[in-house]
Amino acid sequence: MKKLITFTVLTVLAGLVLGQTAFGPEQIISSEAGSAKSVFAVDLDNDNDLDILSASSFDDKIAWYKNNGDGNFGNQIVIASNVNGASSVFAIDLNNDGYNDVISASQTDDKIVWYKNEGNGSFSNQQVITTLANYANSVFAIDLDNDNDIDVLSASENDNKIAWYENDGSGNFGNQIIISTSVDNAKSVFAIDLDNDGDNDVISVSLFDGKVAWYANDGIGNFGNQIIISTIAYGAQSVFAIDLDNDNDNDVLVACSFTDKIVWYENDGFGNFSVEQIISTNAVGASSVFSVDLDNDGDKDVISGSSFDDKIAWYENEGNGNFGNQQVISSNIDFVTCVFAADIDNDGDKDILSAAEDVDKNINWNENFYNFNSFSFFEVCSGDSIYANGQWLSKPGEYLISFPTIWGGDSIIKVSLSLLPVPVNFDITGPIQVEEFATETYSVPNNPDVEYSFDVINGNIILQLSEIAIQVQWASNSIGKVIATATYPETGCNTESILEVTVGTGGINENLASKVRIFPNPAKDILYIESELPFTSIEIFNQSGQKLLHSENLTTDISGLPGGTYLVKVFDKKRELIKTEKLVISKQ
Repeated sequence: MKKLITFTVLTVLAGLVLGQTAFGPEQIISSEAGSAKSVFAVDLDNDNDLDILSASSFDDKIAWYKNNGDGNFGNQIVIASNVNGASSVFAIDLNNDGYNDVISASQTDDKIVWYKNEGNGSFSNQQVITTLANYANSVFAIDLDNDNDIDVLSASENDNKIAWYENDGSGNFGNQIIISTSVDNAKSVFAIDLDNDGDNDVISVSLFDGKVAWYANDGIGNFGNQIIISTIAYGAQSVFAIDLDNDNDNDVLVACSFTDKIVWYENDGFGNFSVEQIISTNAVGASSVFSVDLDNDGDKDVISGSSFDDKIAWYENEGNGNFGNQQVISSNIDFVTCVFAADIDNDGDKDILSAAEDVDKNINWNENFYNFNSFSFFEVCSGDSIYANGQWLSKPGEYLISFPTIWGGDSIIKVSLSLLPVPVNFDITGPIQVEEFATETYSVPNNPDVEYSFDVINGNIILQLSEIAIQVQWASNSIGKVIATATYPETGCNTESILEVTVGTGGINENLASKVRIFPNPAKDILYIESELPFTSIEIFNQSGQKLLHSENLTTDISGLPGGTYLVKVFDKKRELIKTEKLVISKQ
């Protein structure tokens, strides 16, 4: 029996037009990260897909979640549960063994620590880098002294400190090196080359002084005085840097919780920054910001998370740092604390990750339905259909389909539909009129390209004689059926054949049957029907169950049928069987 294939379209798709993206609903990775503060994606078990890391403060946990490659995640695997007030997590190879190690920051115990990856996602005990980051909020890792190993950065709030820790290349870290203490309630730290001199500079944001600042690296890890980018980023919670205007330098992004703003600062290439440029003022309690190309148009879009309106949103970069309106990805995850983007399901686009204090949705992801300069391709079996927003599609070709968005507009997607072949029609061979409780054999044509399956109505399959033959024991008077399905195993496309079998009298009302006369019998060229009942049609079958003739007349020409024994079925106006009779055709 052919299957009806339904193409389910999410009506929450936001602004889905060619050249843009849409996101699916949140998919919960874990609800076991109590008060999740941070999320990160990286391959932890060397299977070439991105696993997920979380830091959660209520249960003091650093944990990871194994990805099977297409965005399905295993249970939480705890790396450490003694990270008091875990606030931030990062992963990168710290000891040059080819595996991504894990780094965490924690607020209550003032620690920056790392966990060695043994190569398959098994981690060592906590290895302390420092306990001098008082109420540590953020951790980041990158090469700061150009010695080809990864150093570590921290931002800590109670001591108003941005600091770094030199790695010797084997995961042994030096003493804390202070970059600045002129940050009132340091919240986030990031590092990237800001002045195009080939080394990684440091950027920080701080909550109470509204300060966005950077520190020039001389190339060997000596940092200059604080250079202020802004002092009006009130409630700054998160910082990120990337080239937003395609001029080959790195600009700065900030999430400001007090003013509900997502802002950016344009870099002239030498570390001189513009005044703030507002992307949005609708991120209420803005908590996190990230940037990546979401619609594969070659420029970097912006993602925000905001705690007080429970929103994850994105802003399309329309080129040169001009951003579109806020497009909401999700608004039903309570108190979003962190956003991240990476290709979670290996489909070539960047999906959204989030951490939240939501009781049931601690760590989540939203799939990106990429639709830039390409089609959504669907294959269905010939004869099947896909259902797309009120349209049944069954013919091969390309379709433009319009969907309503949650804002009342229309979105468009291109669908390319191709049809897969189905097995050719076939007949079931076997008797079509049998005695009650008789045992009979039924078979189908041999076809090495298909797999057959059988079912029987009003009887039982008592023996599978071969791949193409069964033995059936019939039950009592009624109409029975033998159903055979031929399936291509590679695609699942199938064709079904049904043979109707009259068992005994077929459950026919004998009183009604007596009101119908079929004559002559034997017959030669013409068959006549006399009926006292409303008459619709007759059908004539050979002994293999093939229907040879259908007539809606009381006089039927049978001259084209060779001599032999046949079965005649007579139907009333409701298409109910009222009589069956064996017919002998004689040509003598």
